[in-house]
Amino acid sequence: IYNNLCLNRGIKLREGYYRTVRNNIMVNNTFHPHVWFTNSGDVFTNNIVMKKYAGIRIKDWGKEVDYNLFPNKGALLKAQRNQTDANSVFGNPLFINPKSGDFTVKDDSPALKIGFKNFPMDKFGVQKPELKAIAKQPEIPKLKIESSVKKGVETKQWSGATLKNIETIEEQSSYGTHSLDGVIVLKINKESKLIKSDLKEGDVIIGFANKKVKNTSNFLDVLEKNSFKESVKLMIIRNQKEIEIQLSNAYY
Repeated sequence: IYNNLCLNRGIKLREGYYRTVRNNIMVNNTFHPHVWFTNSGDVFTNNIVMKKYAGIRIKDWGKEVDYNLFPNKGALLKAQRNQTDANSVFGNPLFINPKSGDFTVKDDSPALKIGFKNFPMDKFGVQKPELKAIAKQPEIPKLKIESSVKKGVETKQWSGATLKNIETIEEQSSYGTHSLDGVIVLKINKESKLIKSDLKEGDVIIGFANKKVKNTSNFLDVLEKNSFKESVKLMIIRNQKEIEIQLSNAYY
């Protein structure tokens, strides 16, 4: 996947193997790696992204994710915390004339330092002159270079576990839920009693004690109302499959 100009869109790789994404421009968007397999062999290099990566459930970052241009230092540092992009840089890509659709970068662009190479901006879509004259033309978006990192995701703590709401369609898709209802178990601390339960990191709680779970506040409310019970039925989605487990109150 190379030499693509994505207007207001990014590039998403879901489950798969041996994909190579090089030398692409993601205008006002970014890279969306979702639910990668271990040792996928995927490569993402020499690309221009204009937002921080939008990864979902990534524990293994493939063969190589490096030598990319980020919009700001915060986005780069966030990527490097995943042990990727050691040689990537950040800065304004310095497009020559984005208003007219020319996203060629200037000679002093930091993109050239990470191996990005300019590619023709007039070879996309319909090429035959008589057809090109009547073909619809893409809308060129107003450039939005992200200058700062957005506020972090809101989470809540429960018995040594970190919980969050399902907030995006991408999260719904990657976890395999039917709606935006549910609570994601992001992390379970090693010291938590829950570590010995059947609940696992990455599970999505969709039901508790025969009640539907909409969000973290709703879940903690239902939990409190059923705290007197020795055990409760927990409906979860794990690996995109709905399963039922029993949870003893000894664990929480």
